[in-house]
Parts: sequence; C-alpha cells; structure tokens
Amino acid sequence: MSVIGIDFGYLTSTIAAPRKGGIEVLLNEYSKRQTASCVSLCEKNRELGDAGQQKLNMNYKNTLAVFKHLLGRQFKDEFVQKSLAALPVKTVQMEDGTVGFNVKYMNEDRVFNVIQVVGMLFTKMRTIAEKELGNKVTDCCVGVPTYFNDQQRHALVAATKLAGLDVKLFNETTAVALAYGIYKKDLPVPNIDATGKETATPRRVVFVDVGHSMTQLSYVDFYQGKLEVKSVVSDLIGGQDLDKILFEHFADEIKKTKKLDIRSNPRATIRLFNECQKLKKLMSANATPCPLNVECIMDDTDVSGKMARAEFEELAADFFTRFEANTRKLKTQIGDVPIDSVI
Repeated sequence: MSVIGIDFGYLTSTIAAPRKGGIEVLLNEYSKRQTASCVSLCEKNRELGDAGQQKLNMNYKNTLAVFKHLLGRQFKDEFVQKSLAALPVKTVQMEDGTVGFNVKYMNEDRVFNVIQVVGMLFTKMRTIAEKELGNKVTDCCVGVPTYFNDQQRHALVAATKLAGLDVKLFNETTAVALAYGIYKKDLPVPNIDATGKETATPRRVVFVDVGHSMTQLSYVDFYQGKLEVKSVVSDLIGGQDLDKILFEHFADEIKKTKKLDIRSNPRATIRLFNECQKLKKLMSANATPCPLNVECIMDDTDVSGKMARAEFEELAADFFTRFEANTRKLKTQIGDVPIDSVI
C-alpha cells in the first residue's frame, strides 16, 4: 500500500510519492513528470491525460479540459459562464445546478458532471502511480487553492472517491511552504517565553506561485520544525491570460491580413492557442523577435507572424498592473516586516 500526493492543475497535474528516503515526482507512460489534465471520450474508449490531449484537435467536441475551476460551482455563476463560453464542448445545467458536459461517448449521447470528469482524471493518476510504485494506491493528498470554498472541496473529495482514493486536502500555499522548509537545517530555533509569546525571530519568506489559471502569493514564518502561513493573496490570473493576449492579437492580425475569422472555427482557435503558448515560452528566453507559424489553419491558408518580448510586455501591461496590485495587497497585509527571501 502506498500514499501519493497529487498536484491537480488547471492545465497539467503531477504525482509524487515518498521513495528512496525522499519525495520523487513520478513519470507517466510518456516519461513525463507532468500529465495533461485532459479527458477525451471516444467511440470505443476514453483517453486520459496526455493521450486525451492528443485527441484535442480532432475530437474537440468530446475532449474535456480546463475544468478544475468548474468543480463545485453553479452553472449560472458568472465566472462559470465566462469559462464555458471559451470551450468547444456542449454544456448543460445538471439537476443540482452544476455544470454538465454533453458529449458523444461509445456512440451514445452522454452527460457527465464535473465530478465524474475529475474522477476519470484521478483514476488515470492512480494508475500511473500504481505502475511506477508497483503497489496498490488507496490514499492520497491533493493540493487545493486557498480560495476553494467548502462546496468546491467537497466536490473534489467526491471525485477522488470515484477514483477509488481516500483523500486529505492540503492548501497549496501550505504545501509550497512545507516543501521549502522540510529539509532546511538552518532555520531559527523557536523560543516561547513565560507568557506563551514567541520571542525568536523567524525566517520570513514570500512565495509567488503563478500557475496557468491563477496566482497565489503567501507570506510564511519558519522555525525549526514549525511553519506558519501568516498571509495569503490569490487572484484568477495566470499564464492563460497571457496566451489570450497573444491569441487576440494574432487573431485580429489574421482577420485583417488574411480575411479569416479564426474565432469562428473551434479547431483553428485551438491550433492558434497552442502556437501562442509556444511563442510565449520562446519570448521568455529570447529578447529578439520570435516567429509564429501555423500551416493550413483554416481554408487551406497558412499564417505567420512574429513578436518581440518588448512588444508583448506592452500588450500585457494591464496584466502586469493587476499582478503588481496583488503584490501590493500582500505587502499591505504583512506591513513593514523585513522579508528574508522571495521565492
């Protein structure tokens, strides 16, 4: 029997397990340490993880992704409606008011709620872990965003049970802090005086976690054998917002130069989004202009473009302003306390 930890991400998920005296991130069948958070429902079977992601372009109407933030939310929620508008999958409102995906699976029209879809993904994660560890896995620890409410947390627990797992939920900010401090040997020794007040000066660390869909900033005090998360700020901005900025720019440019409305074609939209993600990564490592090329994106037309990091930073000025506002919010919460490290 083995215990695993799962980092359930918006775009990808990761599995880790105690092994060989430490914590090891496990490889999937593609020898990757990250597995796509994707479920593709096909005519004869279902493809999960990276295999499901490979079906996205050809089977986009029945391939489910970016569903993490739909867990435990009502269909009529403004945030949910905004998220669903960008999905090529048909969605419906379930009897309990939550989101359902209307797909064709095994040549039948089926409706799956978000809990069932997450349960399918977690089944894949458990299978990967059992193959790597050579043992049956029944217990897991799953990181959750700090803003998840009780309803969202209960929905996540229900999804893990569908996958045959008993789960303990762990705030992601606490998990990050624990990963930093668990092997540190030079942390201050705690000292409690007669009144019960801590008199030793802690090591003060700020963690900045920028994911694909959200950003979390946390301020943590560390002592030997002890940590305390003092303040947390979270916001639903992340890498996908930068991808959208690039997508909108190139979609407008293609419409102007090639007379093609990329937004009207789901497959073309997916392909351009994928290329924008690659371009973003290229620009992070290069100051010179980087190319974007998509062959036969729509109506047998090839498109191309380029962008430099400086130009992109101008386009994303509002994003960086919002990000800075979150850092200032955290600074306001913690006051003038001196910070030892920012990670």
